[in-house]
Amino acid sequence: MNNHIDQTTENTTLNAALNYIAHGFPVFPLRKHLKTPLPSTKGFKDASLNPEQVQQWFSGNEGYNIGIATGNGLVVIDLDTKKGVNGLESLAVLEQTHGQLPPTLTALTPSGGEHRFYRYHVAIDIRSNAGQVGKGIDIRANGGYVVGVPSHTEANADKQGRTATGTYRYTNPSAAIADLPTEWLALLVMGKKDRKPQPERASAPEHREYPHDKRLAELQDALTHIDPQPHDDWVKVGMALYSLGNEGLSLWERWSSTANNYDPKEIPKRWKSFNNTAVNVESVFHMAAAAGWQNPAKGRKPDRETRQPPPDSGASPTSIIDTALTLAEEGDFSGILSTAFTDAVRKVRAQDNDYYLLKIKSRLKKLKAVPITLGDLDKLTAPPKQPKQRYTEQTDDSDGGQPRQGKADLFIEMVNRWANELFMDESGRAYASFMLEPINPETGELMPAHRQVWALESKQFRGKASKEFRKRFGTVAGETAMKEALDIIAAEADESPRQPVYLRYAPIPDNGGVYVDLCSDLWEVVEITPQGWRVIPGADCKVKFRRAQNSKPLPTPEHGGAIADFWQHVNIPGEDSRLLVLAWLLDAMRVNTHYPVLELIAGQGSAKSTTQERLRALIDPNTVSLRIEPRSNQDLSVSAISNHVISLNNLSHLSTATQDFMCSISTGGGDAARKLYTTDDEAAWDTKRPIVMNGINQLVTRPDLADRTICIELPKIEYVDDATLTAAWEQDYPKLVGALYTLLSGALRELPSVKLAKNPRLGDFGKLGVAMVKALNQDADFLAAYNRNRDEVVRRGVESSPVALALVARIRAKGEFEGSLTKLMEALEEFKPLHYDKTVWPKSARGLGELLRRLAPALLVYSIEVEALKRAENSIPYRIRKLDKQSDTVVTEL
Repeated sequence: MNNHIDQTTENTTLNAALNYIAHGFPVFPLRKHLKTPLPSTKGFKDASLNPEQVQQWFSGNEGYNIGIATGNGLVVIDLDTKKGVNGLESLAVLEQTHGQLPPTLTALTPSGGEHRFYRYHVAIDIRSNAGQVGKGIDIRANGGYVVGVPSHTEANADKQGRTATGTYRYTNPSAAIADLPTEWLALLVMGKKDRKPQPERASAPEHREYPHDKRLAELQDALTHIDPQPHDDWVKVGMALYSLGNEGLSLWERWSSTANNYDPKEIPKRWKSFNNTAVNVESVFHMAAAAGWQNPAKGRKPDRETRQPPPDSGASPTSIIDTALTLAEEGDFSGILSTAFTDAVRKVRAQDNDYYLLKIKSRLKKLKAVPITLGDLDKLTAPPKQPKQRYTEQTDDSDGGQPRQGKADLFIEMVNRWANELFMDESGRAYASFMLEPINPETGELMPAHRQVWALESKQFRGKASKEFRKRFGTVAGETAMKEALDIIAAEADESPRQPVYLRYAPIPDNGGVYVDLCSDLWEVVEITPQGWRVIPGADCKVKFRRAQNSKPLPTPEHGGAIADFWQHVNIPGEDSRLLVLAWLLDAMRVNTHYPVLELIAGQGSAKSTTQERLRALIDPNTVSLRIEPRSNQDLSVSAISNHVISLNNLSHLSTATQDFMCSISTGGGDAARKLYTTDDEAAWDTKRPIVMNGINQLVTRPDLADRTICIELPKIEYVDDATLTAAWEQDYPKLVGALYTLLSGALRELPSVKLAKNPRLGDFGKLGVAMVKALNQDADFLAAYNRNRDEVVRRGVESSPVALALVARIRAKGEFEGSLTKLMEALEEFKPLHYDKTVWPKSARGLGELLRRLAPALLVYSIEVEALKRAENSIPYRIRKLDKQSDTVVTEL
């Protein structure tokens, strides 16, 4: 900013006021011929930099005087010469102690006094006061104002007689506004009780106890790296050494004498002015370190870590802020008064204002005797607000009365600039992809820029977009404007090619591998291939992930873990059961495959909930890892949309409809529901999800679902303290995740070589299990273990069906049956179980036929074959016979 206030143009009040605001000095109107504000304003509190407002105040009102609000980087030393008081003489006395004030822009007042304008760092707190520095000297800074040139006052207009007649004018109109020297800055920021001139000291202050007294040699060595020529550095070192008393004075004198401009007479005069300063000797070490000094003491470092003052560039904003605040906490305020600190805070607030409030401002509030106000810092670093005309809907007469840009238009414009891609997924859901550079809430460091993908209708996107809108335009978008804008943006997204969007896991194109979204703040991804696994930035991922609201991050995986260690944390007994559970975990990390359902059955005291929770934690951790029994299929639909793994806890019963719906979810199916009761639109999905559930009793009874289920029965275990178990789990968690990824990589490597004579019902799962055993280098028959488990689950399903039990009893008792369904119903009557649910017994031949089609695969476990013959007249006859195999545990390919 130009420091010259050019008043060579036409000397009108309006021109002068516009000139002041052009230089960053807010103005406001004063009453005609007086120094008091207009009654219609709040004085300096209404001071404005808005040219339109200034035009409105001063156009046609040449009788108004100009008030210039001081503070925020502008301080005016007001020297009065009236009523026997001469401020110029008082100033001369102060200059003998605090140094000569440099020449600066000066205005002459009607009473013969002077207004001397100086600049200072805007974050420093200089308060307005009258006579506290010296007689006849008023300080106009924060909370004050001065009358500006070319205002004119008249004594007869002031009833109190405090106004002189005359015009304010500059004595040196071409002069620049000088910076306030350091020693004067220290004087003006003192507390009110300390602003009285200090009595002269005959000698150095009494020695103060200081923890670094034994390191005077280190201080002397540090001073050899600091140039005493710059005046500000010379004064700052003196302030720092003052706390050491006579030793500090001696050090300062010896160091000062090495300068070419050394004046021994200046030493005692400046030394006295350092009383009541808050700087300590740590500043010397910081200044020396910045100049390349290193502590020469053998094996010793300063008691406090030496940090360099915040640099102007080359460091992250958060590191500049942290260093400055640490210096201030040690008593050195030079860092927080630097321009680098202010710029860094401004950058951080532009990214994340919450971090400023929680991390920066909270530390500033704890500082004592700091020469900076939080209000000034708030104003100085606040993100820029746009004029109201940008978001207030107004009419434009030049365009036929059409509205200018409203909030909806601005929201659309913002999203189009902010998002680097708008698109729809395969189901027609609109998404935005954009780059962010967030702040780590733990360390305060700016994290690397990364891509995020959010659905436009999601709560997360709406929240981020609302925050961005407020940051850019200084107001909230509003629900109506946002909805209108998002509808239009979604329509624009529909014009782009549709892309798949994945939740937690995704296939690697043309690789056969798997991507895993860690759900970390950096949106990092694990890339698992047959060659191994690694963590990569999300921007390097070839597919797009979306996030669910309740998804928790996986830990950053670590190499070196062993799968064998996992069994210490879960209650999975037996080699067969462990192989099946491991294969289920690996299969759950794949996409577009048929997932088996994992059922955990156990009584109380078997840690079934803990076991299930940790199984899920390895592949899809969630804030609610275990869900209650779904009340409807719609609840399951919502879970399938928002979770990669559906995890149900402590179930007592699954209805027939729910079991059928689970079949669709595990092997591929969809659902649809109306979006709004007022529209005909549907929210549809078509996906597959792994399911894990637990209960005390048998849950899966439907043959279709039983054919897709792995059931593990958990034994009762001895109680172990939960805190001990949790601590051990947290310690092993990252390595166990890494071990699981290593196992999946090995299974993918072995998978192409797996050839099965006959595929089981879930063929992909069977092949993966065989490949996993090869990767584990174990001598185990995975398919045999899988078939045994499946046959047992299917047998349970048959035993839960009264029709199946009656049919098995009929064939075993009388042999083969052939005939119509009506005759079969009659034949089964005498073989009904003694106790059964009469509601599930078929009411008609047609109902029996539907049931037989469901039971046919399961009955093969009992070596009973159900075969529909060619239609005869008006019915289809069935042949039901026992196979030649004698065992009831025949392994079938269902």
